[in-house]
This record gives sequence, structure tokens and C-alpha cells, in this order.
Amino acid sequence: MDLLKRFWDASLDELKRGYLFDEGRDSHICLVCGQAFQRGRIYPLDGLLYDARKAAELHIRQEHGSMFEHLIGMDKKYTGLTEHQQMLIRLFYHGHDDKEVLARLGGSPSTVRNHRFQFREKEKQAKILLAIMELLREGAPEQSRLVPFPQGAHPLDDRYAITEGEYAEVLHKCFAEGLDGPITHFPEQEKKRLILVKHISRRFAPGRTYTEKEVNGMLEPVGHDYATLRRYLIEYGFLERTADGSAYWVKPGISIDDAASAGKDSQQESALPQLSRPFEASTAAKSQPKGAGKTAASGDQTGDRTSGALEEVEKALPIQKEGADPMDKESRKQKKLAYKEQAPTIGVFQIRNKFNDKRFIGSSRNTEAVFNRNRFMLSQGVHENPELLKDWKEQGAENFAFEVLETLELEEEERQNRRAVEEVLQEMERHWKEKLQPYGDKGYNE
Repeated sequence: MDLLKRFWDASLDELKRGYLFDEGRDSHICLVCGQAFQRGRIYPLDGLLYDARKAAELHIRQEHGSMFEHLIGMDKKYTGLTEHQQMLIRLFYHGHDDKEVLARLGGSPSTVRNHRFQFREKEKQAKILLAIMELLREGAPEQSRLVPFPQGAHPLDDRYAITEGEYAEVLHKCFAEGLDGPITHFPEQEKKRLILVKHISRRFAPGRTYTEKEVNGMLEPVGHDYATLRRYLIEYGFLERTADGSAYWVKPGISIDDAASAGKDSQQESALPQLSRPFEASTAAKSQPKGAGKTAASGDQTGDRTSGALEEVEKALPIQKEGADPMDKESRKQKKLAYKEQAPTIGVFQIRNKFNDKRFIGSSRNTEAVFNRNRFMLSQGVHENPELLKDWKEQGAENFAFEVLETLELEEEERQNRRAVEEVLQEMERHWKEKLQPYGDKGYNE
């Protein structure tokens, strides 16, 4: 399911918690970044073991802080609150009494009391509106429900509010020989074309990476120019690809009911397809200015630079005894491979403005989660970096790339030494900031 749709479809309790349980994936899903925690699996965090629900709660606190701060910081068009009202609610939330609020913001005691009264009235109105809207949704005929679409290079506005009835009607006309057959009518109107492309996207499975040849081979039977269809899949936000067009995948977080059914056997442990990571890293390497160097994956001396910190990680690990059972070794090897496939990527990342080549550089123990969180916050107009947010609004999401500059490859046990890992990450981040200087006119870092 699309990250934004999941957020807005969440219940009040789920919004307060910051995560929900997705029965289809049998996982607890973070509403901010899309990180998944599969039920029945044990998650080692900070040297302790947690079940999926507890791990999701800890993730919210560690990666996103308070859900209160996240929600209160959203754009006014979503909260309906002015900046002054946001400040007041923050002070009330943190336990400040009326005298302390007056000392900080000024005004009179009656003004503060009036604000408290107005907030209670707003709460009552919100409850009634929620009840009305739920009743409306429950009573709405199926044909009038809206079909969700991802945000692609083409901005979607009210013109693209398409009901399920309209969706079915257009598909019936475009695929007269059956929905799995070839296109018999290619619409000129963009709204109808979007419906057709969404339907075609169901042929691709989330979590899998395709070559361009494979994409072309899947589109040829549709009976239209496959190059044009391929371009529309990218432009309308259903697929993403590397800069050189060598790899394609379903856009992270997208679950077109259709795409989900095409890849039921695909187990997405996070909102970003695992196989796309190396392509992201290579794309980032290609995008560097001349003289910027290569990433660690392509043979840079970065490994030497971080070896001292890595030794500290290794000191905390148990030493394997000689003469261990070969079967045990093979079993451990298989477990390590399985863990590496599922484990989040640790490393240094950048959010790069394709228009002016400005960039924001940071590091994270989970680059997929931090990408999703930043995309979500930028799309909602509530990012902590005002310059980045300003350019995002002016130039559009399509002009920004989320790229991994360097990854830190660690075994499962090594990841548990949080302090040592953070030290290595900080050193890697400093290295990239020194190399690329993402400050002033060249970047968004301060």
C-alpha cells in the first residue's frame, strides 16, 4: 500500500501509536517511513530482544521521536492550526501551566483560558466530523469510491479523482478482448490514459528488479508501443529505474491492488525493494561531480579510513572456535545470508537536487526508512530543513534523487553494538561532507 494512503487510512489510535498492523503482510508497519516488523519474528535492538510490536514501538521512538511532534508539525492545511496555536499546544503537551505559558508567549490569563476552551470545542467538532465521514464512507456505493494513484512526475489534482465505476468503464473500453488481453483502444485523454497505465502496472511484482529487456518483453504482448508504455509507467509513478535505465522496479510503497496480486510471493520487509539498493548506490556514484571519487563498493580507500572504528565493533563480538562442526558452519552461513537479505542498509546517503546539484548528506542505520520518512515529510510540507523544503515545493519531487553514497556491511552480531556502529557512521558521514562540501550554494547542510 502507498505510504501516504496508509497514513491517511489509519485509525485515530494507529496515528497516535505511529504504526498499524497489516494483516496481508502479517506485519506491524511504521506510518512515517513504512518500515515493516513481521509478527513472529524476534528483533535484536540495543542488545535486547523484542517481538514485532515492541520493535515497532522502539523504532518510532528512536527513528522519529514523538508522534505528537510529528503530527503537530504537519502543514496547516492538514492540522488547521496556526503557528501560534501549535506553540500553545506544544506548551500544554509538555505540562506548562497558564503562568508559564504567559511568561513564554505573553498575553493575559483570559486569553490562555480562551484558547483552551477553543481547543476543546475544536475537538468536539472533529469527533462529529469523523463520525459523519465514517458513516458516509460506509454508506457510499462501491461504484463511487475513489481509486488511489501514486504521485509521479505528473502532478495529480482533482481532475484525477477517479471512481471505481469510471475505472472499470475505461478498462472495459481499452481492453475489449479481456483485461489480460492486448490494448484495443489507446485513450488520448490523460485521465483515461492514467487508468490504463495503472492496470498495466499490475504485471510487475513489488520487490523484484527487472532489466529493460525484461520490461520490454512484458509490455510487448499488450499490443502497443512498449517504449511509450515504459515511459508512462515511470512518469506516472508506478515504476522507478536507475539513471542508465539498466534496472526497473515497482515504486517503493506502491501496492496497486493489482501489483500486490502480481507479486503475492514477494516478501517486502521494508518499503524499498531490497534488490534496488546496489543500483541506487551505483547511481549515486555516477552522479558525483568530477573528482568526487568512487563509493566503497567500487574500490575507494574508505575501508582503510573506517577500519579503526570497525575494529572496535569486532572486539565486541564472540570469537568462533576452531574445529566447529562443518554442518554448523554451513547452517550459520545460510542464516547470515538470509539476515543480510532482510537487514536494513546502514550507510551514508544524500538527497540530491537534480536541478541545481545541491544536496543534503546524512547517515542512518536504516537508509530505506530515512528515505521514506524524508519523502513523506517533504510531501506533507513539514521538513526540518527549510531550504530543502522550499526547493522541493518550487521544483517538484521529480527533481530530487534519494541516493546511497556508501554502505557499511556488518554481520547481525556486529549491528548490536549500537555505539560502535554510530561512531563508524559519523566518521563516514564526515568524510563525505568533506569531499562534497554540501554547504551554502552547494548544499542543504549547515
